[in-house]
Amino acid sequence: MKVALILVFLLASQISWSQKDSIPNNAPTDNILTLINELPPLEELLDQATENSYLVQSRDALIRIKENDFNKIKNDWLDILSFRGSVGYGNSIIDLNQSNLGGGIASNINTVLFNVGVIVNFSPEYWVNRKHEVKILEAHIDYEKALKGEAKLIVAEKITNSYIELEYYKSIYLKASAGYESNRSTIRLVKKKFIEGEIDIVLYNDIILKNIKLELEVENYKQNLKKAYYNLQRLLSNN
Repeated sequence: MKVALILVFLLASQISWSQKDSIPNNAPTDNILTLINELPPLEELLDQATENSYLVQSRDALIRIKENDFNKIKNDWLDILSFRGSVGYGNSIIDLNQSNLGGGIASNINTVLFNVGVIVNFSPEYWVNRKHEVKILEAHIDYEKALKGEAKLIVAEKITNSYIELEYYKSIYLKASAGYESNRSTIRLVKKKFIEGEIDIVLYNDIILKNIKLELEVENYKQNLKKAYYNLQRLLSNN
């Protein structure tokens, strides 16, 4: 009889401690559930991540480099021009015979003469090479833009998979937690029946062990939920 009472006390204490521990264990997860519920929709996360990720930004930088090289080639027309000029000083005879003057007047004055010329390089080799370089740079720009599009797809796929995984573990955890909370009332009823002698120690112990197993499963789901959330946060912060 004393042994039975000791077993009752130990098992009852086990239930009590199990119920008390469930409250602090759920507290951090409730905080995470709050954070999860505050996340924007997937579409907004994708827009944010694909525009600000390091991978996409690196592609943007390469595109700007290629575009600068392209503009440099397109604006090199000044290189094919050369200016030549000369300045002279001497005497010149200027005829001031104008219609509003009474007669013709000639004057010998000192003048400064300017001579400016522009020489354009019409080398066929230059223009052929220039056209070739322009086409190459245009192809490079198109290539980098294609890689940027591919980078956006990679980032979007990672974010989508992480978001779906988070929703999956959230659903599992909520269902498991609801089952565990529902089972707590059953445990209280089993405890009462055991104390009153309606069920034996074997059945009682089996129910308690199943409850402990369920609690461990809920804890495992909780950890998976945390991992999924922090993994998504890590991907979103990689901007």
